[in-house]
Amino acid sequence: KRIISIPCTKPVNFDRKSYIINPYMLGILISEGNLTNGNVVYTTCETEVYNRINDQIDSSVYCIKTKNNIDHRVVKINRSSKNNIYKEELKKLNLWGKYSYEKHIPKIYKFGSIDQRIALLQGLMDGDGTVSKQGSISYCTTSYELAKDFSELIYSLGGTTKINTKIGS
Repeated sequence: KRIISIPCTKPVNFDRKSYIINPYMLGILISEGNLTNGNVVYTTCETEVYNRINDQIDSSVYCIKTKNNIDHRVVKINRSSKNNIYKEELKKLNLWGKYSYEKHIPKIYKFGSIDQRIALLQGLMDGDGTVSKQGSISYCTTSYELAKDFSELIYSLGGTTKINTKIGS
């Protein structure tokens, strides 16, 4: 009996991009961000996620924990009439004002370098991903467009994926 298989591709090499919002943080903002009110806010109870974002953000802003210690606002260090660079960038990326079911991965982030796409994947997974005991990953979203973008990201990194639809219970 002959076994026939098709090997997975290797990660596709794209040029490194220059981003205002680093890919890991964008993954967190897509997964755990509240992008519909006046502030850039993300939710996490994991110190590691909070520290990683705080270490990577632009020097003009910082993360402030809210009273519940779960929501974190990205605010300007100095009060001024200048806009928050992250909020402005989210507007340019067509993510600002989007509810969970409307979110997507901006095209420019889907074509970053391998390490940039891995960082984006890490942010998405740290937000709404799970890993089974067997090591398989899953990502849950209410946005079909984001599910397709997530699959495209996985394929571009040499992985395989499928989209399952589950009707709410």
